[in-house]
Amino acid sequence: MLSGTLRIENRKSLDGKVEADVTLAPGQYAFVPRGETHDGLALEDCLFLVLAKGGVTRNGAQEVEPDSRGAT
Repeated sequence: MLSGTLRIENRKSLDGKVEADVTLAPGQYAFVPRGETHDGLALEDCLFLVLAKGGVTRNGAQEVEPDSRGAT
């Protein structure tokens, strides 16, 4: 995580096991096993780097516009 705060939620392993949510702040990182599906929620403007051997799949990815208070 380079800047901001990001929550990785709705995690499900390749074998269907539900995993705990993870919240990342600058300087932190998360290892996500191959085949895991999850959602990412930016809790504020963020900049992060993803390294994924074999690439990243975009399953139903969507952008959510913040409401008038800046919350989604």
